[in-house]
Amino acid sequence: MSNSNVLTKAQRESLAQAKRFYRRHYGSLEGWTITKFIGMSEDSFGGKAFPQFLINKGEQASIMEISQDEEGNGGGFIFHDLMEKNQ
Repeated sequence: MSNSNVLTKAQRESLAQAKRFYRRHYGSLEGWTITKFIGMSEDSFGGKAFPQFLINKGEQASIMEISQDEEGNGGGFIFHDLMEKNQ
């Protein structure tokens, strides 16, 4: 019997830590509203540009950028089906 599907204690702890991080990171966006697509920022290293959005929560405003990963190695893409629904 193979143990390839069994996680070690360290792997389980690492997964739990990642889940906590993403819950806290993405959970901080709750209540914010995308109010404007600003455009595509320039990537100073020549990579993919980052989509930028103005987001608001009450009187607070911030800019949100979409990256392909946590390290900011290039712009990302958001999948949605609203273009077809709003035509």
